[in-house]
Amino acid sequence: RAVPLLLRAVRMHGQLREVTADAWRLLCSLMRGRGFVKKIAADGGAMGLLLPALRSHMRDAPTAAQLVLAVRMLLPAVPPKPFVLDGGVETLCDAVRAHPTGAVAGVGVRALQMLASLNDVVRASVLEAEVLRKLLVAIETVG
Repeated sequence: RAVPLLLRAVRMHGQLREVTADAWRLLCSLMRGRGFVKKIAADGGAMGLLLPALRSHMRDAPTAAQLVLAVRMLLPAVPPKPFVLDGGVETLCDAVRAHPTGAVAGVGVRALQMLASLNDVVRASVLEAEVLRKLLVAIETVG
């Protein structure tokens, strides 16, 4: 029962950063290790809420990290084609570019890696986004 209520809260108040971050934090904790909860969230349109939320709240690193984690957790439960066609790869790349160090980059790259394994078209779009170069520069700067 909690998943539909949390998705409804995001649907109604997703423009508020605090609501978005808190709702997805709770949803992620509910989904952790529970495939059936991921399926309930996916069937409730969670991914359709996540991408616009990530685009809206990308500048805030903690919120972006939470949203990228939610994307990564939901990817196995949703068909990849609508995600890719809705600009999911580009949105993840934008998030990694905006936050090349920390949780956003770490989780974002894992999600992109998962997507790149789907087919050559998705792999090419990840490579064309030139996210890897920016990450290598960030690693070089930190290391």
